[in-house]
Amino acid sequence: MRYVHKLLTFMLMFGTVMVLWVLALPTEAQTTNKGLASPLNPNLSSVPTFIEAFLKAIIQVALPIIAVFIVVSGFMFVWARGNPERLKTAKRNFVYVIAGAILMLSGWVIATLVLGTISQLLR
Repeated sequence: MRYVHKLLTFMLMFGTVMVLWVLALPTEAQTTNKGLASPLNPNLSSVPTFIEAFLKAIIQVALPIIAVFIVVSGFMFVWARGNPERLKTAKRNFVYVIAGAILMLSGWVIATLVLGTISQLLR
């Protein structure tokens, strides 16, 4: 269990770094020498579009991580070999992975709906 906790912590930190790296990629405006350019992508000039891009990047990083942890929980079931304590741990791990995936995806859906509603109201 300690190994899974360390792996989860590493994946969370790695995912955060990857999201920040994707958001910091240079844009076409930054590569030209026309004075001081915006550090953000010009398509992310408003707050709703920035939040939408940020959530999309988080989802793109988190979905493979969720898939890996589903596979890890499957291996935990196999490694349990009928041991009731290990089966209990494997079931709990699987439930937490699925609950986390549902929470993350439902949060993304709710945020997308709210941002869509706000952008329609501002037009």
